[in-house]
Amino acid sequence: LTSIGGALSITSQYVNPRYYSFSNYSPNLTSVSFSSLQTIGGRLYLSYLKYLKNINFNPLTSVSSIEIVNEVSRNSASPVDLSTFNNLVSCGSLRIDNSNRFYAISGFNSINSLASLEIHSSCETDISGFNQLNYIGGHMTVSNNNNMTSISGFSSLGGGTIGGNLTVTYN
Repeated sequence: LTSIGGALSITSQYVNPRYYSFSNYSPNLTSVSFSSLQTIGGRLYLSYLKYLKNINFNPLTSVSSIEIVNEVSRNSASPVDLSTFNNLVSCGSLRIDNSNRFYAISGFNSINSLASLEIHSSCETDISGFNQLNYIGGHMTVSNNNNMTSISGFSSLGGGTIGGNLTVTYN
């Protein structure tokens, strides 16, 4: 499978298939691998995957948006590595929310623009990716990452633009 024209949803909650091209109800899923997938025409939605240990989207270069939300990897012994998204060049918006199991958020090093970026209650130590990101058309929010000690990524954003609000709070 190299391309999905619509959205890809992987969750342990019921999802109305009317809204997604591929949807998988998987309450005990520990690994997700799409080792040939290059494009997703709609959004990539990962939610309520409490036991998730491994994800592989290495060849993915284009997706409409990504949402990693609601306790992804919460009961896993080790955090999920998000560097699997290092080849992603085109992504509309990115939201990582209420996952609480990423010691660090790295990766996303080939994206140069986003419509918006939200990281809420998900990072325990450091945000170190996004090295090519130089434009965010809307807002950027990093909030409620209570144990986070540094934001060392975003090396290209210093000379770039955030078109909306920049909010960094309760970290």
